[in-house]
Amino acid sequence: MLLRKIVIIILFVTIALTLGCQNKTSTEGRHLTEGDVVRALKNEGFKLNKEGLDNSDKYALGDTKPSLFKLNKTNDSLFLYVFNTLSDRKEIYSHGFREKKIQNIFEDFVNEKLYAPLVYNAKNVILVYIPNDLFGQQVQNNAHNLGTLAFYTLNDSKQIRFEGKGDNWEGYLLIEYYQHFIQEEKSNKIHYDNYHKETGELRYIGEEDIESIRNIKYTIKGSSSSSGGSLEKLRDNGILSLGTSGGNGAIPRIKEIFTLTIQWNDKEETFELKETNTD
Repeated sequence: MLLRKIVIIILFVTIALTLGCQNKTSTEGRHLTEGDVVRALKNEGFKLNKEGLDNSDKYALGDTKPSLFKLNKTNDSLFLYVFNTLSDRKEIYSHGFREKKIQNIFEDFVNEKLYAPLVYNAKNVILVYIPNDLFGQQVQNNAHNLGTLAFYTLNDSKQIRFEGKGDNWEGYLLIEYYQHFIQEEKSNKIHYDNYHKETGELRYIGEEDIESIRNIKYTIKGSSSSSGGSLEKLRDNGILSLGTSGGNGAIPRIKEIFTLTIQWNDKEETFELKETNTD
């Protein structure tokens, strides 16, 4: 009797765990489906109305035809392309490369509205956003939210934050990135894609008057990268922005240590930026 109860309990636990796994919507490590993208758009607050597209061949990218959605009860159009593999998508478009081909396909929209479509990519998916009103606040919100959705949600992005402090300066460097190794079901071939962007700030914490801090130069060196910049004077809040950069080169490792050297008013200080948190 006791053994039977144990078996029943184990069975219920197994079923619960299985259902829990099925309810998860994580797309990490696999290709996306149209359902994944639509679900993510709705979670982001987009109201979608799927429309028929009689001339879908005209807007095909390679062998892939799009689905057309209207956004947020406007005439804004969102074309959704779901390619069979990540590699198929990269042959068409990758972070701005070969974007001219997409612009040519939507030439009628471009000529009518006098601007190019906005293009986003995530794994095996391309999103093409055609606003109806270029200067409306809703368009700006849509463009921003679509970019955020593609980079952070659909691409399962992660981040690494590096921080450091000297006697006169402190700063941080934030690396946001995605990196995909996706296996194709039929051939078992591994498809790879990656991208990262860097942002950061330096802040003066010394005893000199901020208005007197002039002729600022800095360099940041890692094991496989180096960057730098200069500024005539600090802002009133004592913060120096390191700007934003990005690319699909090598992504800094979690245990990376960056060496930051900053010069100002004929003075110099060097300190390290070390990893403080990761996703």
